[in-house]
Amino acid sequence: MNFLAFRSAEAGVSELARELGLNKSTCFNVLDSLVRGELLVKDSRRAAYRLGPRLVELGTASRRNFSRRALYRRALQPLVDEAGIACLISQLLADFSGVVVVDRVLPAQRRSDLVVAPIGQRYSIAAPAMGRSVLSHLDEGEALEILRGESGGHLAGKESAIIARLRDIRRAGFATSHEEFEPEVNAVATCVLGRSGEVSAVLCLIGATRDLPADRLADWGHRLTGLARELERMASHGHSLQEAL
Repeated sequence: MNFLAFRSAEAGVSELARELGLNKSTCFNVLDSLVRGELLVKDSRRAAYRLGPRLVELGTASRRNFSRRALYRRALQPLVDEAGIACLISQLLADFSGVVVVDRVLPAQRRSDLVVAPIGQRYSIAAPAMGRSVLSHLDEGEALEILRGESGGHLAGKESAIIARLRDIRRAGFATSHEEFEPEVNAVATCVLGRSGEVSAVLCLIGATRDLPADRLADWGHRLTGLARELERMASHGHSLQEAL
C-alpha cells in the first residue's frame, strides 16, 4: 500500500513482487487478501492494482479519532486568522519516516492563493521545519540514525553540524524553513509533547514569503510554541475536551 501511495499509482503483481522483494505467489496472495478487504482494487483489464475505497473510510475514522482535534482548532484559529496563513496539524508515523497531515486550520478570510497541504499529505522526517522539529525531541544518536536511513547513509562529516542545529531548535522550541522546501514558501513548526515526552502532534504555520516573511519567522515560532505548551498543560491536567473549551 505504501508503494501504491507514494511510488506508483498502480502496478501489476510482477512489478510489486520485484520492487518489494517478495515471491510472486506470496505477493499475489497478499494482494488478493487486500482486494477482498477493499483496501486495494484490481483493474481486470490491465491486471493492475491501486488503492481501494476502504482506505478513505479508514482515513476518515483515523482523523476523527484524533481526540483533541476540536481543542487544537479552537486554540489555533485566532493565530491563524491574525497571520492570514494556514496551520497544518500532523502526526508522526510509527516508523519515524515522516509525518502525515491529519488536519489543518485555515484563516476565516481565505484567498485563492493560500499555501496549504491536503489532509493525508506525507512529509519526510528530513522536511526542513516539521521534520527538524520532531528530530530535535529525539535522542541525538537516534535522530542521526534516522537521517542516515533517509539519506542512504550520506551524512559523513555533517553529524556535528546536524546535532548543533537540532540543539538550537530544541532550545528555541521551534524549527523554521526559509524557502528550503519549496521556492517562495516559508514555514515554522513546533511539537506538542505527550506526558512521557513523546511527540503527540506537530503544528506548522506555512505561507508564501510575502505572508510569512523570514524576519517574522521567529516571532510566529515563539507564539506557536506558546500555544503548544498550553495544549500540553491542558492535557497534563486531565482536562476533558468540554472543560478545555
